[in-house]
Amino acid sequence: MNSSNIITNPDTRLTELDGIRGWASLSVLFYHVFWEIFGIVIPDFRNIFTATIFNGTLSVTVFFVLSGEAISIGYWGKKDAKFVQKMALKRYPRLTIPIFFSCLIVYVLMISHLTYSNEAADFVNRKDWLGSFLNFSPSFIGLIKHSMLEVYIHHKPSLSYNAFLWTMKVEMIGSFAIFILLMFKISDIKKVVLAGLIGLVLLISEDFTACFLFGMVIGYYRTKGNFVKLGENRNFQIAAIPLLLIILIASGIPQLSGVSGQSVYKPLYIIFSVAVVFLAQESIAISNG
Repeated sequence: MNSSNIITNPDTRLTELDGIRGWASLSVLFYHVFWEIFGIVIPDFRNIFTATIFNGTLSVTVFFVLSGEAISIGYWGKKDAKFVQKMALKRYPRLTIPIFFSCLIVYVLMISHLTYSNEAADFVNRKDWLGSFLNFSPSFIGLIKHSMLEVYIHHKPSLSYNAFLWTMKVEMIGSFAIFILLMFKISDIKKVVLAGLIGLVLLISEDFTACFLFGMVIGYYRTKGNFVKLGENRNFQIAAIPLLLIILIASGIPQLSGVSGQSVYKPLYIIFSVAVVFLAQESIAISNG
């Protein structure tokens, strides 16, 4: 079994996490190309194959689980409260700086009259989606307010300089939920149990923040090496990759049916994303020997 399943150095970057992030990034990109942009004018783009490998909702929730795992792994290795404090202090600028510059680029394009989302919406017959973006008067003060604060509180795609920043509220709340839990002066196992319980409540409440808490739990057990024995089990090695493929296909069915955006399916995607992160990392480790 690959030794990367035991985290002895918290500063070491997990290649498994980077690999899954890469897949999720491409999946989100191609989801918007095949499903959102050209899915109406070219209906054949929307099929079970693209729903499986270009699953937008699943990819985003996978990102959330990975973020929870990546944030917490550093603490599980160091057991240093100051390390958590440093991460917490860095989190806001780390998220906000790229948000600001992405919005600034759009702001410059808007004041230069170089945005053509409405024309593009007519071309691909997506006035309901693409045509709803950037239909407001840009202002620099509005840009500052949106990128520094509003994006984390009440992001509205139709009033945003970047309509796809809805994930930032979840990122911020999920990150600080983990920081707070890690700062509690209780045993690590109690922190993990508490994270799991809060995650279950959020799961039932159809809140994607649950992904962060479950990612924290995965990070703890991976740091402890608890997954190594499972990964060395021959039956698990045989079943891991087929099970991962089954989950990916199953997660694509709501998207193919056009219901993946409904809140009632959020718990399903949370469960799928946790399973995908766990099985994908184990499958990569098994493949690496």
